Amino acid sequence: MRARETFTARTARIGAQTLLFIVSFTVYAAAQTTLAAVPVPSNACCSVAVNALLNKIYVSGGASGNQVVFVIDGNTFKGGVTGTGSGASVDTKTGNYWAATVYGGSAIVRGGRDNLEIITVPVSEGCPISTALDGKGRKAWVANQCGRGSDPVFAFDADDFTLISGPIRTGGVLGPAVVNPVTGRLYIGPSGVSRKVNPETFEVTDNAFGVVQAIDPVTGKLYAISDTTLQIIDGVPDPEVIAVSVPLEYSPSGVGVNHALGHLYLSNPVKSTVEVRNLTTGALITTFPLEAGVSPLSIGVDTTRGRLYVSAATSDKHFLYVIKDISTHPVHK
Repeated sequence: MRARETFTARTARIGAQTLLFIVSFTVYAAAQTTLAAVPVPSNACCSVAVNALLNKIYVSGGASGNQVVFVIDGNTFKGGVTGTGSGASVDTKTGNYWAATVYGGSAIVRGGRDNLEIITVPVSEGCPISTALDGKGRKAWVANQCGRGSDPVFAFDADDFTLISGPIRTGGVLGPAVVNPVTGRLYIGPSGVSRKVNPETFEVTDNAFGVVQAIDPVTGKLYAISDTTLQIIDGVPDPEVIAVSVPLEYSPSGVGVNHALGHLYLSNPVKSTVEVRNLTTGALITTFPLEAGVSPLSIGVDTTRGRLYVSAATSDKHFLYVIKDISTHPVHK
């Protein structure tokens, strides 16, 4: 004969089922919240680089004169100008950061802890507009304009600051460059054409996909934009292989990667939002609204703290959103 379940036992069983339901529901929930909107100078717009080790964020200028680097403390959200600089990037090994000087004809290397200048690295020609650091391969890339229709790239040793190769002609007008830390390849988009630079031969070749905007530093996957299509690419083989193409209703102004959460962030300047998508499939997870009238631009990501940093502008001001991604991690692997 089956024993009768007591009221206490039944209540405990139902409570456990309810708790299990709640846990199951929240395990994969996603939520983003704004921690701060930090004002930045207009001439520090709009490149974003993150130093996760020191919890600092570098917002730097673009391809014009009198640009500066504005460093923000990730604890206090207070910031200040450290000096001239465009397209700053962080050396993940040393914590130092590089920034281009545009008409100064050089890149400046500063200490991550004290912001003091370590060295000025000159280029033989061109106007340096951005930098890209390969912490693993120990190369520092400096992208230039003023190249008379074929802007040059230079590769330097990230440890002793000596020239490795350059000028490397790219066949167009350069914008920002991004390096794949898994393969060491540099991805560029001269005059809107997607190209790459081989880190050993320094040969420049065309890609069969859009301009690369961001790279997963763990897997080497590339995230490229071709007009209004997001392309997720296996960036390890050569040539690379397009894995997924996702049609969008806009062309993102910024792309960021959080490997730890499996999130891809796309800034939508049309709707003043940031989309959160699956890092592997590109499927939309959620959309995070910003203030009305705000145009989101570049995105930097701190996977250690689960933060994304979105540079943004209105008609009369520039600032950096500090956004916490409080998505929960799976309980079972």
